[in-house]
Amino acid sequence: MNSNDVGKEMGAKLMQHRRALYGYVYACVRNEHTAEDIVQDVAQIALSSFDTLRDPERFPQWLFGIARRRVLMEHRKHPREQIVPPDVVELLTAEAEATEPEQLRERKEYLQACLEELPEPMQQILRQRYDGSVRDVDELAAKRDRTVQAMYGVLKRLRRKLSACVERKIAEANA
Repeated sequence: MNSNDVGKEMGAKLMQHRRALYGYVYACVRNEHTAEDIVQDVAQIALSSFDTLRDPERFPQWLFGIARRRVLMEHRKHPREQIVPPDVVELLTAEAEATEPEQLRERKEYLQACLEELPEPMQQILRQRYDGSVRDVDELAAKRDRTVQAMYGVLKRLRRKLSACVERKIAEANA
């Protein structure tokens, strides 16, 4: 695999875990701008040290480990702004790392099933938005002959619908 392929693979993995990573970091620092800065730092660190990852299956744990160290470094630099004590950061990291790969695989399967239940035009919109074939929502809106605001609304409704569908499938499986 050449370096360009590795970069694409790493970018895809980062995007897959970005929301959880941001949520974790924000829970630790309680500041949107600081959280975003830390997530960007974590992404840069991960990209530059991806070759040190021994077990690709443990990517999420590795990524959250980088985030934990970066959050603790932020707390040391700004102790007065510390909202979440370092021991709580450690507990949050342990909880994030304890997420079982089986649960993630299960959720992905449910998400795929929910995606397939959507009408084909809605599936196309989601594919275009998240497969990298468009730069941003502006470009997607232009391709779909919609306003940017309307496209954001469509995407928001689709994400809600998918989330509700996945949660319903989880509840049915656990019943």
